[in-house]
Amino acid sequence: MKKLWRFIGKASFWVSLPLLYVYLRIGRRTRVFIRCDDELLVVRAWLGTDSWIFPGGGLHRGEVPAVGAVREVYEETGIQLDPADLTFLFERTVSTPQKLSFRCIAYAIYLLEKPKLKPASGEITAIEWRSIDELCLQRSAEQLLKPALKAWDKLS
Repeated sequence: MKKLWRFIGKASFWVSLPLLYVYLRIGRRTRVFIRCDDELLVVRAWLGTDSWIFPGGGLHRGEVPAVGAVREVYEETGIQLDPADLTFLFERTVSTPQKLSFRCIAYAIYLLEKPKLKPASGEITAIEWRSIDELCLQRSAEQLLKPALKAWDKLS
């Protein structure tokens, strides 16, 4: 059933690509790099290319970015964070391999132990901890991960 759901999400993504192109340019989105030891938490969204991404999502109108980031992490993973515990990394325009661009506000948090995960039913099809080295090998790492790790290192 999950494979069928992911297939429908992938097909819906490609069909709605022109609308997404316009929609993503309007608002700002967040991403949260949740680290425990040498691993980062990644999720696989229902609507998309079936690739691993970092938790986060669109901000509501007038929402404080750190509050929106915490809300999105909770909705997608079940992890309850405090906005005050997030470290701001950067705000920049990011482009996906499909040429979609969006304004991204990136945050980071280091956890001493891995929390229990509860993926959002319907929205998230999978959630995993992946090694930083493995994630850095992906082509998409140039847009978000490598700049986030560089900014995080500077702040440490």
